[in-house]
Amino acid sequence: MPTYAAVLSLAPSPGSPKADEATAARELAARAKHLDTRIVVGLGATDDGRLTVQVEASNEAEARTLVDQLSSTGSLELRAVHPDSSQELWDAVKAGDSLLPGFVPYEHHYTHRDGTSGTTPLFLSKRAVIRGQHVQRAEPVADQEGVILVHLDHEGADAMRRATESLELGRDRIAVLFNDEVVSAPVVQGTLGGQFVIQGLRDAERLPLCAALLSPYTANLKLESLKPLAPEAPKP
Repeated sequence: MPTYAAVLSLAPSPGSPKADEATAARELAARAKHLDTRIVVGLGATDDGRLTVQVEASNEAEARTLVDQLSSTGSLELRAVHPDSSQELWDAVKAGDSLLPGFVPYEHHYTHRDGTSGTTPLFLSKRAVIRGQHVQRAEPVADQEGVILVHLDHEGADAMRRATESLELGRDRIAVLFNDEVVSAPVVQGTLGGQFVIQGLRDAERLPLCAALLSPYTANLKLESLKPLAPEAPKP
């Protein structure tokens, strides 16, 4: 199978110290392990803020997908949804005729089972109930399509319990955001604690999302270039 070489540049994540190549290489190796992907990581020149990652792929598109999965920052947030997220209120807020202090507008883009797409307007709280650092474990649910199970640490479980205790069950919703995009916004049916599920994912998204949550990066990784390597000459 062909081998491709990707050059990744490092930039510090907000609130993190200067990006360090050796640390990023270790984090990449951990991410690759979660993805069950074999990689070879090479450090660039001293302090040049770059890494070279070799991946095996059948073509360039597959290689680019693998590198995207390896380098995704994987930011997770859960936020309360305003009980009135109607199209009428959305239009009024967009037109400047109404204000919702403490909430910001988002759009939830989704795909129906029949393959058609849809969009729902939402107003989400500016304050996150849960963030990615509260995730202790995340895993695809084997017998449920498009679902992953997320386990929280004690701090996250307490925050989730306090947040959902104040909601009106069967009516109020909590939105799940990954990389600042709404993945789902389910109605809360009961008080939640140390675990919850994320639904509505494509099966191909489940493992990369779990890997991103379990092996976060201290730096943002950006793909600079991707090219195939010449095959090794056969040994005599």
